[in-house]
Amino acid sequence: MTITSCRHPHHSQHRSPLRSLLTLMQNRFATKFCSKCRFVLSFDAFNETMEQKSKELQEAENAKKELAALKAKQEETTRKQQQDIENIEVQLKNNDEKVSKLLEMLSDIQ
Repeated sequence: MTITSCRHPHHSQHRSPLRSLLTLMQNRFATKFCSKCRFVLSFDAFNETMEQKSKELQEAENAKKELAALKAKQEETTRKQQQDIENIEVQLKNNDEKVSKLLEMLSDIQ
């Protein structure tokens, strides 16, 4: 069995021989990351890490696009609601004028 050691700089400082041996034994050849610091030990692990980061970035970008689309839809809905309110206010004003005229006509009749 081949043992791979982590070459991460902070592991070589102030390390006891027993701890070094234990770390080496834990970091077997098939291991992709250092058992102590999770530092990448293999090219495959590096590629997996980069693919995962790329996937996460893509998901974040998609979430931003969805949020922007929802925001635009909300703004359009708000604009339409405001327009509807303005139309209702105009109709109420017209109805008030019609009621006033009808009341005048009724008062003239009596």
